Amino acid sequence: MEGLTLAAGARRVIQVCAGVRPGETVLVLSDTARDPEVAAALYLAAVEAEARALSVTMAPPTLPVGEPPAPVALAMAASQVVVGATTCTIYHTRAVRRARKRGARVLSMPECTPDTLRSPALAADFDALLPKVREVARALRGARDVLVTAPGGTRVRLSLRGRSPAASTGLARTPGSATGVPDVEVLAAPVERLTEGELVCDGSASILGRVQAPVRLIVRRGRAVEVRGGEEARRLSAVLQAAASPSAYVVAEFALGLNPLARVVGSIIEDEGAYGTGHFALGDNSAFGGRNRAPIHVDLVFCRPTVTVDGRLLMMDGCLVGG
Repeated sequence: MEGLTLAAGARRVIQVCAGVRPGETVLVLSDTARDPEVAAALYLAAVEAEARALSVTMAPPTLPVGEPPAPVALAMAASQVVVGATTCTIYHTRAVRRARKRGARVLSMPECTPDTLRSPALAADFDALLPKVREVARALRGARDVLVTAPGGTRVRLSLRGRSPAASTGLARTPGSATGVPDVEVLAAPVERLTEGELVCDGSASILGRVQAPVRLIVRRGRAVEVRGGEEARRLSAVLQAAASPSAYVVAEFALGLNPLARVVGSIIEDEGAYGTGHFALGDNSAFGGRNRAPIHVDLVFCRPTVTVDGRLLMMDGCLVGG
């Protein structure tokens, strides 16, 4: 399928994904490490939708999940729609939680580039994907034993007992809702200290982009105790060390991508939602039902997962069983 123009992609975000109505307050957030074309296109699309639009550019955070400056957080809480086209995700910040409590609809688009707005992934029928997203969420809800394997070497066992999966549907049309865009995924916070095995990132990762050599993490009692690989593994280790917190090493998330038009291209907001991929994350999971608060959240994408949930096959080689 052909991609979109920059303007058409921005309109999809504003009109379809956010459902912006005339007169609504829309805040477009960006930072100085991003291409200004993205924020400009989103701002113009909001103006075209007859919204009261504001575009704010801030400095990028030093770690993957930095709180925005206080004035920006106040603007977020006063907005009806917040679009975060930033270097790092805003989804896990306290500022977003406060804004959502006040009714803001939040769309997180970390690492968004002009190519993201042009991507076929944004042309997905997000409404039509909702039943499949809900089905996968139901299959994972409260699972006591989840086994995840992949051809790249991933073999991880985890528990979701007492945990309810969340969904990134690509749509944030109701007050207080939040999603990634064009990300479509079901995500869950594994029970801390119960995740065991080897996680091999052979797709892409937050901040790192597409990995040239697999990054291997040895996981014991819910924590990454060893990081192996080449240059990307060294860069990931440096980010974890810079966080200066044991909580940064906790396996915080397990998720499955469900957008059939997304591809692994090196931009995490598309990569993690690509159908046929899974991802784990290290760091904070307090925004979606976990108990680990951390100064970072780093997503690690792997390809062609096979997932068994309490003895039942949910996905094989990246394809959902039964479609």
